[in-house]
Amino acid sequence: MHLARPGRFTDLHGQDVEVTPALLAQLAASYDPAVYRAPLVIGHPKTNSPAFGWLGAVQATAAGLFGTPTQLDPAFVAAVRDARYPHRSLSFWPAGHPGSPVPGQPYIRHLGVLGATAPAIPGLLGADLAGAATGVACVDLALPPDAFTSLEPLMDETIDLAARSAALTARETAAAAQAAALAATQADLERRAQALADQEAAAARAAVVAFATGLADAARIRPADIQPLAEILVRLEQTAPAVCFAAPDAAAQPAAAATWLRTWLAAQPPLVELAELATTARAGAAAAVDFAAPAGYQVDLLQLALHAKVRAYQAAHPTLTYEAALAAVGG
Repeated sequence: MHLARPGRFTDLHGQDVEVTPALLAQLAASYDPAVYRAPLVIGHPKTNSPAFGWLGAVQATAAGLFGTPTQLDPAFVAAVRDARYPHRSLSFWPAGHPGSPVPGQPYIRHLGVLGATAPAIPGLLGADLAGAATGVACVDLALPPDAFTSLEPLMDETIDLAARSAALTARETAAAAQAAALAATQADLERRAQALADQEAAAARAAVVAFATGLADAARIRPADIQPLAEILVRLEQTAPAVCFAAPDAAAQPAAAATWLRTWLAAQPPLVELAELATTARAGAAAAVDFAAPAGYQVDLLQLALHAKVRAYQAAHPTLTYEAALAAVGG
């Protein structure tokens, strides 16, 4: 159906209405049946009802504005075909009108059919102009009896924009609440994962320190080497690739670096022989050892006391060397 064409027209209120190609293009672009579907009515009712059909797709061309009527009432179609309503009037909200469903844009209000109104826009399907509510423009065109070619059952549907907007707001609120709950759950899972990772790292470090301490107790490393060795093992255990220290022709699978180092350290001989070296059985009965001081040798009691203090401080601080303990006690 041809709904309007460009031109300057005067409505029933005496207002000059400039119908430009840009206005028709805006009407076509803004019209969305999902937002507000313009009803087909008789005359120009203020409530846009009752509806005898609906305006579907709208398109603007060089010839003007065209629309497709849908869901038509058969009795209404019969009345139009009987020429009781030979003219049609397109009512629209101008841009900036508070009633427009699309703020700031012109929007089609309804398509009315008229009876005895004479055409005022000649030359285009008997075009004429009629007025409706104040501030709303209505462009009328003569309607041929066979304009409605599609008969579909009437659908009683009330467009309630406020209810639709409230429902949309409720859905958005529910979606935001769900997103917030998911974010909180994700954050809690990440905190738990981090706490578990921290516990595992602490347990692994404690095991490494215990291993290094055992090596020091067996005199395979110095007490001062416990912490450095522990750091080395911790870092090696964090590396995924295996490092092979075996001979090129070895058939065994390469061990991880930390495992290899543990095995190698545990197999090292003590740095100091703790066993008894000189015994009567080993040296023989005649090979007595005399630990007495040489004749004329005098023991420095002050140095001996200082040595005892250093050893006592070392016993309380196993990681210190003799020199560090000596410096600590003021020697």
